[in-house]
Amino acid sequence: MSIAGFLVLYLFPEQLFGIFSGDHQLIIEGKHAVRIVVLATPLVGFQVVGGALYQALGKAKPSLFLSMCRQVLFLIPLVLVLPRYLELFGVWAASRLRIPWLLQ
Repeated sequence: MSIAGFLVLYLFPEQLFGIFSGDHQLIIEGKHAVRIVVLATPLVGFQVVGGALYQALGKAKPSLFLSMCRQVLFLIPLVLVLPRYLELFGVWAASRLRIPWLLQ
């Protein structure tokens, strides 16, 4: 089911946005944003599974660290830096590039 959702969002974003708005500029910007978010979404699963694994093993500190670093250590610096170089694309990329699973 998730593969079907991935394909629909990646292949038909214009049609999906067209259901909710007729604004051409919104549809164009939304298309790029959805594709960035959809392509990077599978990477988030590593962080979620890693945090749940540590929590299940009774290791609260590594679990808390993984959960917090996603927002604090990665998202905030990326949101401040990437838009300066990549403009709007940098904002969308920052929301998906927080990849603390590299720490595991």
